[in-house]
Amino acid sequence: MTGPEFLANLPEGISACPFLEHGCHKVGSELDVKVHIRDDRIFHLVLLCRAVLDLKAAQLKTLREQPQKIMRTEEQLTPAYTVLKKYGPQCIFHIPQIHNVISDARKSGQNLVVSQPFETHRFGYKMTLLVAPYGDAEVSRQYISIFATIVKGDYDAIQCWPFKLPITFTLYAVDPNKNLERVFIPNPTAENDAFLGRPKGARNAAFGIQRFCALNDLDNYTIKGGLFIGAHVDLSGLHRARRMPSDEL
Repeated sequence: MTGPEFLANLPEGISACPFLEHGCHKVGSELDVKVHIRDDRIFHLVLLCRAVLDLKAAQLKTLREQPQKIMRTEEQLTPAYTVLKKYGPQCIFHIPQIHNVISDARKSGQNLVVSQPFETHRFGYKMTLLVAPYGDAEVSRQYISIFATIVKGDYDAIQCWPFKLPITFTLYAVDPNKNLERVFIPNPTAENDAFLGRPKGARNAAFGIQRFCALNDLDNYTIKGGLFIGAHVDLSGLHRARRMPSDEL
């Protein structure tokens, strides 16, 4: 029986010592308990000392177990980190103070923010993200627009052209379950060669999603005043050379 249950079942007019939870089981009338508290101070002090020692032992045990718990947590997180590093977004673009950026774009007309170049994979396509925070063309003042562009890279000669890998654009929210994701699927036709073909200049024309997120909804994806935009290029469609057996010696 727990302490609260014990107290709840005491007969009317009977009280328990306030040191009950520390091991004193004295019960009696209110006057008897008061006399007990006055006369048995040493006993109660011993009980409190034992309780403090028990608490200290429990705290020390917890502290000793912390390194093992941290090690186990790291062991559990390492595979997840490896998967994220291997299959997660190739680019996460942070635009701080997004409302100031939108205000500046509205005033100056310079409505384009460009990310650092990134590679879709090792020795892969080289790309950048372009964000129109105040909206592009006919959707200006209504939506934030997100685009990607293929940049001339050192390994273009060994890539498959035209580019045809789907790209998932993600606008991150504080709650990961509320992230906004949209997939762009390239249409590798001759008419789209300026967008998806091998770059002839420094970069191709940009492609992406004009109506990515309504400006009225942007606060749902603002984290500490800024936006975090991810781009994940699906590499599952890449052509992989068939493995050939080595010659016998």
